[in-house]
Amino acid sequence: MIMFLVACGMGFVLGLSGAIQPGPLMAVVLGESIRGGWRYGARFGFIPLLTDPAVILLALFVVSSLPDWAMAFISFAGAAILIRLGIQGLKRDTHLAEADERPKTFPMAVAMNFLNPNLYIYAFTVHSGMILSYWQSGITAVIGYLLFFFGAMIAINTGIAIFGGFLQRISLSTRLLTTITRMLSGFLFIIAALFVGRGLTYLFHV
Repeated sequence: MIMFLVACGMGFVLGLSGAIQPGPLMAVVLGESIRGGWRYGARFGFIPLLTDPAVILLALFVVSSLPDWAMAFISFAGAAILIRLGIQGLKRDTHLAEADERPKTFPMAVAMNFLNPNLYIYAFTVHSGMILSYWQSGITAVIGYLLFFFGAMIAINTGIAIFGGFLQRISLSTRLLTTITRMLSGFLFIIAALFVGRGLTYLFHV
């Protein structure tokens, strides 16, 4: 019972710390909430449920680091997705998250998160060790760890979406809201550059 509570607490802390760190998913959730309202943006906050489990399972299966060329490929592919999302954000104004746009944006955001090299690094260096350790105490500890990790992450992402929806609803001018969303798109370009740098590091060990 004690190990189960410890696992739940650790999952909550790690999920909370991971969600509040500025990153591409946070920028997308906030930007889409400003453009289409918090309910529209909140769905992007659930993307980790679609991407993280597969990577965690891969980490548990391999239980070692991916080869450098694979990490470089993931980094470059992630940068390309971020750049495309950033360009798309620059072209759109607020209040224009129409229904015909949604099928295009959501899968792209899923791909962006799936190709985030930080996801793989975290899964291989943190999640795999935690899960294998808690497994010794039983499956309930592992379930508690994962439930509280994802629960904390989704809760924070939903809060970010609500904040974005609040910015949309208060008396800010459309021009100012558009400026904020375009700044978020610029943030995606900066992260893309960091992804490229990380990919070069994996390739050339600089």
